[in-house]
Amino acid sequence: MRTVLDTVGQLRQQAGRARSGPFVWGFVSQAASSVTNFGLSLLAARALGPSGLGAVFIGFAVYLTVVGFQRALITNPLVSRSSALEPRERTAAARAALLASICFAGATTVIVGLLGVLLPDNLGLGFLLFTPWLIPVLVQDFWRVTLFRDGRGDAGAINDTLWLVVMALTAPLAFALATGWAVVACWGLGGFAGMVAGFAQTRMAPAAPGPAARWWASQAWPFGRWLAAENVIHSIGSQAFVFILALILDTRSIGGIRAVETVFTPLSVLGPALALPGLPALTRKLAVSWQQARALAARLSAALLILTSTYVVLAVSGGGRLLSRVFGGPFGEFEALMWPIGIGQMLVAPTLGFTFLLIAQGRGKAMLATAVVRALASMTLGVGLANAYGVVGAAWGIALVAVLAGVTSMVLALSKPGAATGSGAPSAEGN
Repeated sequence: MRTVLDTVGQLRQQAGRARSGPFVWGFVSQAASSVTNFGLSLLAARALGPSGLGAVFIGFAVYLTVVGFQRALITNPLVSRSSALEPRERTAAARAALLASICFAGATTVIVGLLGVLLPDNLGLGFLLFTPWLIPVLVQDFWRVTLFRDGRGDAGAINDTLWLVVMALTAPLAFALATGWAVVACWGLGGFAGMVAGFAQTRMAPAAPGPAARWWASQAWPFGRWLAAENVIHSIGSQAFVFILALILDTRSIGGIRAVETVFTPLSVLGPALALPGLPALTRKLAVSWQQARALAARLSAALLILTSTYVVLAVSGGGRLLSRVFGGPFGEFEALMWPIGIGQMLVAPTLGFTFLLIAQGRGKAMLATAVVRALASMTLGVGLANAYGVVGAAWGIALVAVLAGVTSMVLALSKPGAATGSGAPSAEGN
């Protein structure tokens, strides 16, 4: 507990607006976001059953892939490059990044829609369900990252909470209609509300195309290209793994895996909650001292281990009864998946602080190496276990692959300090 309290204190000291409590607001924001995603899974499970949840899960995997690319190409470079700049320079960078985000979201919508039409029905439907909502949810994700970068954690938390409120208000209608389109629309409308609120909160307009293109080429792309390559490999190793499982197993099994993963929310809440204020704090620490940044990364990891382990023990003790009570009786048959996925989350937790450190350092090549390890493990160990032992083997594969990737990132983060500059710019490795 003392470690957690010390971490809270460190993050508060690094914030530009200490009164807002960025660490606390990070938890509020990510809790609201995670409850929103949990609500999507719960609503799909209750209204559509295991097969319907499987289709929604495939579409949600597409969304995760797309938002991962946006963070790689735009928002993570934005935070890494501009967190330590003066307010006027931060605003100029954010306006350029906003236009880049809007353009990226529009192009992605077209691509995902075309894939949804061309792919087989068991995959294509999931793509199509999420296509209409990609622009608003991607812009909303940009706003939450930008607000936390600027020390406005309270505003970021309000934005994410608005998404949850809108979804809660529209959920009864989606449940009554009981279609995949209605369920995902309930989720997407919340994202649309968050997008509109972000414009009102920041009163920020996109930059002109010329300045935006120059910012992206000179500031985002040098580091973002490595993160994009890492995200491509990561998608092969994790998100594409979901699509392969859909071919090896069936949508019912995919729905069961998703239900168990949804129960284990600690990393989906705790990791991003710490990253929202923690990544800017690590960037500023690096501008002062490598030793201070490393110590902060260790404290973040220790806090994650304590909190995640506590939750996993409580969740696993409920076994299949927890699955049945939350998602319905048919999901009780997936009780055996609780242990592998829970153990995997416990082992990954202490590596996450060092993954944040890699991003703050701008260690693009190191992150790419981690993604390669994950991809190779997924295509060999993960697929092999799923093919040999079915859904239980798939669950162990997911856990073991995540652990291997986490350990790799931790070793690489500690192997090389990297550059520490007053501008918060990535090290030369990312250029």
